[in-house]
Amino acid sequence: WTGRWIGGRASFLEMRCAVSWTNATNLVTVLIWAFLISRFKEMIFFEGFVKMPMTAGDSMWLTVCFFLQLIVAVWSFILLLYAISEVHRFSIWKALLNIVIAFILGVGISWIIAFILERVADLRV
Repeated sequence: WTGRWIGGRASFLEMRCAVSWTNATNLVTVLIWAFLISRFKEMIFFEGFVKMPMTAGDSMWLTVCFFLQLIVAVWSFILLLYAISEVHRFSIWKALLNIVIAFILGVGISWIIAFILERVADLRV
């Protein structure tokens, strides 16, 4: 609904569809993590994993996987911008503004809820 504030015309169903299709790129991330888990087992989930000694080959695979994840994340964001732009029938810049507004609202509402819950918890003590 934030897109309508800036002149967008998409319905909720169109937006849900657009966001869902842009999340299809997450399949690549799942495959990368499956590879990392098969290669490093449970060690990859340890806090000190980065500081653990590893072979040059392991270090190379880790670096390649993290760069691939970065590329997929950027590509996914670009797809999201284009999808929002398409369904709302406005420019890429307005699509970016739409994401920024939604992000600020989400963070703001979360902060307000956390603040209220903290105050309620303080009253019980």
